[in-house]
Amino acid sequence: MAALLYSRLLEAHPYLTLSIINGTLSTIGDGCAQLLLGGGLTSWDTLRTLRFLAFGSGIGPLAGMWNRYLEENFPLRPPTPTYEPIPLEQVITGGRIGASPAIRQSFEGFGDNKQHRRTGSGVLSDLNHAQLLQPAATPTTSMGLPAVSPFLLAKRLAVDQIFM
Repeated sequence: MAALLYSRLLEAHPYLTLSIINGTLSTIGDGCAQLLLGGGLTSWDTLRTLRFLAFGSGIGPLAGMWNRYLEENFPLRPPTPTYEPIPLEQVITGGRIGASPAIRQSFEGFGDNKQHRRTGSGVLSDLNHAQLLQPAATPTTSMGLPAVSPFLLAKRLAVDQIFM
């Protein structure tokens, strides 16, 4: 539920959402550090907490813009293909449905085993409903996303560290 709300707010108001979230997380981080390492509530530094809130709120939109720039110019995953498969008949006939007899005869007998050669069924008759131009299988993560290339990850980390 919280993730859905965050996603909706990020789409509707990206800079405000990043500012609020980063400011809140910076404040929580400073509070934990002061409670655990600074001696508890007796030595609480309110001015320091406000500085963390201001810094986190200010850096949030800048970090968001920087990450958007990195994702657009140094993507970690290859772009997904946007084309749709085309039936074989449309590829061979230039868009007309059904191949001409001359084209159909030229493909007869080019089966990939002896059974096709004996029966006379060829590649075209076997692939009448086959789809061409399907994207190549790429390794995916458990969530179905394409796997991140180690080379692209190293390149992006280098750019991030050099310019940030």
